[in-house]
Amino acid sequence: VEGGDVIGEMKLKCNIPLKTALHRAILQTGIERRGRHRKIGSRLMEAALTWARAQPSLVWVDACIFSHNRPSLELAKKFGFQELYTV
Repeated sequence: VEGGDVIGEMKLKCNIPLKTALHRAILQTGIERRGRHRKIGSRLMEAALTWARAQPSLVWVDACIFSHNRPSLELAKKFGFQELYTV
């Protein structure tokens, strides 16, 4: 939050209504233009993954990123994500 405005968010959510999917989460990120190139994404990613690692039942995190979003793809790779498929 900057000047009362949200300039970045990252959330982990499980929206699959199957008990067998409770070990998975989807990572979603959004950074406003004025918040880019300021390490906000890295700080948010670190906080989200620190929390995720502390959850005993959570073993898989999917990061859904548009293929043209090179900065987000590079950030995800920096934190150990692997590209599984491109749509």
